[in-house]
Parts: sequence; structure tokens; C-alpha cells
Amino acid sequence: MVEATTEWLKTYPVPHATARNTILSLEKQILWKHSTPEKIESNNGTHFKNSLINTWAREHSIDRRPQRWLLWEAAGSFRHAQQSQSLMALKMDMLMAKTGPMREAEGNLALRQLKMESWSVEQVCNWLKQRNLGELVPKFREEEVSGAALLALNDRMVQQLVKKIGHQAVLMDLIKKYQQQKSGLESLTYCCEPASQKFPEVVSGATDRQMLNSSGPVEQNKYQCSAENEKGIIDHRVLKQKYPNSQQYNIVVNALLQAYPFLDEDGNGFLLWKRALKDRFKYVRRPIEDDEQVLRNKCKFGHRRGQSRKSSFAENKLDDVQRQVEEEPAHLKGSAMDLHIKWLNQEYMKTQRNWEEVDNRMNVTIEIRRKMISNKAPLKDILRLFPFLRCPYQLFREFQLLTHMDIYKKTVEILEIYSENILSLYVVRNNPINIMLQENLKRHAEEDVLKYMKMTAACLLLPEVFGDDSSLFAAVNEEVKAVTPVMEVKNPFNMNSCEFALYIEREELAQLDDCTMALAALVAAFHVFDIPCPKRIHRTLNFLESLVFEVRKPASLPTPGGPGGTQASSI
Repeated sequence: MVEATTEWLKTYPVPHATARNTILSLEKQILWKHSTPEKIESNNGTHFKNSLINTWAREHSIDRRPQRWLLWEAAGSFRHAQQSQSLMALKMDMLMAKTGPMREAEGNLALRQLKMESWSVEQVCNWLKQRNLGELVPKFREEEVSGAALLALNDRMVQQLVKKIGHQAVLMDLIKKYQQQKSGLESLTYCCEPASQKFPEVVSGATDRQMLNSSGPVEQNKYQCSAENEKGIIDHRVLKQKYPNSQQYNIVVNALLQAYPFLDEDGNGFLLWKRALKDRFKYVRRPIEDDEQVLRNKCKFGHRRGQSRKSSFAENKLDDVQRQVEEEPAHLKGSAMDLHIKWLNQEYMKTQRNWEEVDNRMNVTIEIRRKMISNKAPLKDILRLFPFLRCPYQLFREFQLLTHMDIYKKTVEILEIYSENILSLYVVRNNPINIMLQENLKRHAEEDVLKYMKMTAACLLLPEVFGDDSSLFAAVNEEVKAVTPVMEVKNPFNMNSCEFALYIEREELAQLDDCTMALAALVAAFHVFDIPCPKRIHRTLNFLESLVFEVRKPASLPTPGGPGGTQASSI
């Protein structure tokens, strides 16, 4: 008798035969469980097509004559009431899932029956893998992010957990969708109070199932294209969550200068336009000077000392600056330079700076600045009067005023040309930095990431190539001990937590975006502040300077070879 009830399906163009058979099978199982064979015999095909199949047809816009839902509310027996509640739960489940076969791995079934709030750390990691976010699993395990913690993440927490912009957008979108679906389901259960009171687990399970399953081909395509987002096709929502990184700035500026060569006529177009882009993002697009986390970061990295313009502390700081300027050396008092220095100190405290005027006043004051440096004035006094030398751009610009060379652009070219040769040398084969590099290269497949890692490793391995003291060049994951300019590098190959800074006299001068910028700042600092080069690092700096200044016979690298191979090689 049961098989006869399926004959009517052949007359309707219901898509997905597998889904159709699955739904029929589920209804038959419920009828067998809650009814006798006589009851099944009386529930003919008309009843079947009035329940879940009717829902399925309506979801797929199938033209059918209106049918009434079969709910045995009118039945007097408790058994019929139980049957009614089971069918209602299944109907709600199908409406929420919007999928046909409902066949998934056994591991997913356990997740379906749990609310996301009750997920463990491992269940969150499994969910990330299903969403093509497997790269985030180690960080989420390290931070012990459970289901409840996942739902509590805000934009700033996601930025700290997830390095890649595309992954940030996908993760935040998934969390928001779950919260919206949950709120929508709560309103649905309020309207269907009799069913939801007896079967709350069905409602929560359906919501989690929709979270685990893709809602449709458009959503699947969006998640699978996260790699494309990282290559430059950035969704507008991403720009609201995090600023572009240094590498993305470099790509845009290089493309701009290639398309319009006249923008680089003065030889400093690269840094000029890169700074212009950063200004657009940092100071024009989204002024957030009063945000608490931003103030803490600015205080940590020496940017406006971490205070807002409206705070009383900032006003006191300006008074301190004025008092400091009044305590300048005697040859500065009463001169026109005093006004320029006061203005530079006050402008440095602002969030939105007039960079054009900063450049002009730095040009005007270069003579007195060079005189102080040549007279061996303490570095603290120089930075107190001219705090903009802490900014990488002004440090590079000062170097260009002295040498007429774009130090950052030259450094990028040097590392791009020499990185492969440096890494192929025998002397660095067993170096801990090279071993770390090889381990991290296996974890990434993106070409730009691999290139970035190789350039970073080549930069840090330069002293080893020339037999110099690496502690006077870069402090990798350790405390800076040298008095001369040194790079401080933390987690150089970890894309989520790498940090680069320049230290002079064991104090931080500036935070840098990447190792290339840090190397350029290191070379520039020796020249700008007229610091003698230590003998134990002389060969490394001589190699870099010979390439930066384009001498006729630049220093060369040793040739790749065996343990004793140290022959010169001009590349």
C-alpha cells in the first residue's frame, strides 16, 4: 500500500529525484513509527503531497493547485498529537535547511545537533576547515576560540586573529549570517509556539545546519573566491575592516608609476605616492583618533603620543613641547628657526597633518639640523626638536636630500635581484633563519607570500654571507643590545604577528611595515645621523651602499659552493 502512494509523483516536475525520494522515505518512517499499517493504508497519496513535498514544490516555484497542510491537530488521541509535532518539526527543518538529500558526514551530524554557542575549540576548527578557512585553525587553537568566543568576536578581534583581509571578510560574514538567522528563527518560533515549546532542539539544530551548509551557489562562490580577494579584488566591506598592507600599497604605486612615468620625474615619486595613498586611508577616509585601541597603539608606536586632541593630557603635552623648545641651545633662540621648530613639534602631535608644509619646513631647517648632527649633538635632542625624523618617510626624504638617492626603492630592487643568490649560498644553508624559511615555505602557496618570505630571509642573512656580526645588524626574536642602528625583528615569517622596528641607542626610533623598509631605514639612519659604521658589520653595509650609490665596481657576493667556497661573484 505504501508503494502505491508514490505513483502521483510521476505527474509533477519536482526537481532532484534523490531529494524527492528522501522526503518520501522520511514521511513513511514517521508514519510507520507513530501509526499502524491500517493508518498508513488510510493515509493515501493525497496526504503525502500535502506535507513536505508540497513545501518542496513551493520552494522551487512549481505550479500546483493549492493544498492544505496535513496536521493531525483535530485528532483526539495523544499518538496523533505526537505525529503532528514530528511532522511540523521536519517541515521546519526542511524550510531552514533548503537542501535536498540531507546527506552529510557523520562528523557534521554531531555539529548539527549543537548550538554554535556550545561548540568546543575542535568543533570550531572543523567548521573553519569546512568553510575553506583551514589556514586559521592553528591561530584559533592557540587562542582557544570556542563557539561562544567565536560569536563574541568583533571587527578588531578578527583583525588580530586573522591576517588576510579576504579571510576577515568571510569570517565576519559567516558570524553575522548566523546571528541574523538565529534572530529570525526566534521570531519564527514565537509565531509557532506550540511546536517550538516541545521541540526546541529541532529549531536550534536547523539553524546550525544552515550555518554549516552553503545557502546556495552564490554564497559558495563568494567563499571560494577569498584567494581572489587577496590578489586585489577586494569587496567593499573589507575596506571598512582593515587598511591595506605595505605590499598592496607597493603594487598599486608601481602600477601607477608604470602607467604615468612623469609622476616620478623628481626621482622620489614612489615614496611620495605611497605616502599619499596611506594618508588617504589613515587620515581622510576614516578619522578614528578618539578610538581607545587606536590611542593605545599610537602611544606604543610613538604616533601622537597616543592622545586625542580633545584630551587635557594633549594640551599639557603641547605646553611641555613649548617649554622644551624654549630650552633650545643658545644659537637657536630668537631666530626664525624657532618658529619652524615650534610648528613642527605641534604638527607632530596632530592626527591630520599638513604634509606639504611639513616638507617645506623640514627643508628650511635642514641646515641647522645638519649643523647639530655634525657637532655630535645628542640624538635625543635632535629627535626632540625634529620629531618627524621618527617617521620612515621623512627619514628616507632626509637621506634623499643628502644623497639624491631613493633609498627605499633601491633597497627593494637589491633584495628582488639578490635574494635567490643569497639563499643559494652554502654558508647560509644550515642557518636557523634559513631553516625557519624552508619550514614556512611549505605552508604557503601564494607567489607573493613566497617572494616576501624569501626577501625577508635574504635581508636577515646578509651578515652571515659576509662573515659579519649579525647582532649588530638585526635582533631576531631577541632583545636589542647594540648602541648603533639595529633592526628588531619578531616572528619574521609569521604573516599574522611579524613586527619590524629600527632601534638606535637601544631605543625604538620607528615601526616599519616589512623587512625591506626596515633595511632601508637602517642604511638611511647611518647616513642621516652621521653614525660611524662598526667594523664588525662593515662589509655588509659596504655591499649595500655600493649598490645604493651605484658605484662602478660594487661589492659582490661569494659564489655558491661547498664549505670552502668564498669566491667573489658579480651578479
